[in-house]
Amino acid sequence: MTASAVIPLAKLMISDMESSIEYPVATQAIANKLKMELQKYEDVEFLNIASALDPCLKYVRILLKFDMFAMSNIDIAGESSDGASYELNR
Repeated sequence: MTASAVIPLAKLMISDMESSIEYPVATQAIANKLKMELQKYEDVEFLNIASALDPCLKYVRILLKFDMFAMSNIDIAGESSDGASYELNR
């Protein structure tokens, strides 16, 4: 995993857990712990810059902004400008 993926993927995991109807007490507890841990990384400037500049995550940022992950199944795949492939399934 690259530095640019830390914050978006953690937010995706939190969103998934908060919308989970299976084992709500456990998933909410894990989501709360992840939020506390994520705060450490959200304060690190280079991680925010890396996430903002990573072309692989441009669609993920747009979807997270509109919280589309919570509303539908998402399957994103593609290739970055440097030839690296990426895939995000839900």
